[in-house]
Amino acid sequence: MIALKDYEEQKKQGLDPVFNSKKLGIKNAEYWEEEYSFNHEKDKDKVS
Repeated sequence: MIALKDYEEQKKQGLDPVFNSKKLGIKNAEYWEEEYSFNHEKDKDKVS
């Protein structure tokens, strides 16, 4: 439920929702931590 609430809050803010397991306090989610880090770095490259 915490992930759904975070998703809805991001949508309400007009954002393109991103799942961040660390922000939500979800442990043992190595795949998602790596995926978030990869996509976050990729997005920063677009801005530069």
